[in-house]
Amino acid sequence: MIKGIIFDCDGVLTDTEPKFTKGMMDHLHALGIQADPQDLETFCGMTLRRSCEEVMKRYKIDQLDLDQFIEDEQRCYDRYFQDDQMFPMPGLIEFLDFLQKQGIQLAVATSSSTAYIQHLLDLFQIKDRFSVVVAGDQVENGKPAPDIYYKAMAELGLPGSVLAVIEDSENGIAAAKKAGLYTIGFKASEIVQNTAQADVEVRDYAELMQLKNLF
Repeated sequence: MIKGIIFDCDGVLTDTEPKFTKGMMDHLHALGIQADPQDLETFCGMTLRRSCEEVMKRYKIDQLDLDQFIEDEQRCYDRYFQDDQMFPMPGLIEFLDFLQKQGIQLAVATSSSTAYIQHLLDLFQIKDRFSVVVAGDQVENGKPAPDIYYKAMAELGLPGSVLAVIEDSENGIAAAKKAGLYTIGFKASEIVQNTAQADVEVRDYAELMQLKNLF
């Protein structure tokens, strides 16, 4: 039986993956680059720095240094990440209630920054639901490396054999699998990513609550 659940943030707690893609599209368009939105989805689940590094390589952007590119990218993101545009994923609160009734420990492991995830949890009024919150700026290597999940496991004080991870991205699934964790591919986002490597895939939280073998 599962004793702990580790949530990714973007695309799991809230449907922000389309916002990231739009922000990157705006940035590249300003640089005269026409990018395929589906191509940009491959960078979902990475830290901001890592995704910017990969985008600069992919599109051969050499007129800016990395730090300037990241700063400009953050400004593009900020247009879409206003508090009144941010909402919990449908069914999230009910699922958290369900898990807490089962006595299951909850954690977040996100590639986003500590400031961002803490603000989001405050905004949604769910910070007290999670005993552990690990962000991308707290580990050396972001997803798809497993560092963030090793840290979350250590802070939860639970072995991987009783933990499950909810992820919406290929990079996130890869990170969790490398850490030896049971993975749930979550496909409720407007941008549905490749989670075929997950142990199980679900369309939303209602379907997830029906997995009787887990809870």
